[in-house]
Amino acid sequence: MNTLVILQPLLDTLKWLLPLMLLAGVMKTPWFKGGFGERLVRVFAHYQLDP
Repeated sequence: MNTLVILQPLLDTLKWLLPLMLLAGVMKTPWFKGGFGERLVRVFAHYQLDP
């Protein structure tokens, strides 16, 4: 019995699930939240405020 045939659906799912979980983990860090928030403030200030 070929175990690769049995495990292939699991491996196909892990190809997209693991990077998604990693991205979600990074997005929850204070480092990412702070950098993202600062970037949003900079963009909104650039487009909404008068020069």
